Amino acid sequence: MQKLSESLSEKLIRLPETGMGYQIVDATYRDYRHRDAIVLNGSLIEPIVGDVKQMMKSLFSEDIDYIAKSANYTSDIIDINLRSLPMMFKSAQFSEDFAAENASTSNSLEDELFIRFSAFLQDKRITKDKGLVSGTFATTFEDAEYCLDNYINPIARYALPSTKAVKYAFRIEPPVKTDLKRGIVQPANDQPGGGKEVIFVKGSPANTVTKVQDLTVSAKL
Repeated sequence: MQKLSESLSEKLIRLPETGMGYQIVDATYRDYRHRDAIVLNGSLIEPIVGDVKQMMKSLFSEDIDYIAKSANYTSDIIDINLRSLPMMFKSAQFSEDFAAENASTSNSLEDELFIRFSAFLQDKRITKDKGLVSGTFATTFEDAEYCLDNYINPIARYALPSTKAVKYAFRIEPPVKTDLKRGIVQPANDQPGGGKEVIFVKGSPANTVTKVQDLTVSAKL
């Protein structure tokens, strides 16, 4: 993987996620070629080439901390924009009707809690004042608790772009009537999905996000 420039990374952080922890993008190169790519944490980019399943298994079986530290900045990419999830990432069971992206906007309820799983301690969707940027994915507290209590791998349930264990979880306590879109995680990244997903349409205000702990799949939230 390579690192995006700071300006392109900042552009992506202002745009919605494709799913929890990743974005599918159309990258424009200096020779004006366009290439589909996957971006993690708004900063680490890998072109999508060849057999997607094999690419994902090979790429994300590596330790993400090592990847982040060893990746070099690329100057070849001059622009970047979101694109829809390619068919190659979807399974036959994928249903646009149930994805949060296509749901109507609703409101958070009083004392409702949410959890965001992440491979990154410095998750760029979390602002410096401990809020969320617009278009950030999470799951409900109850679904995350069900997942961990039943020893379900979060990577599988939330179709995360990784084959390594999820390291971090963040607890989100938004005020009442925060704008959300709710749905079911669709199969993607060669993972089955099936968990509940929410999109924080306009993000969340300061001091609504706290790190839970370093995570294993048997951990309590």
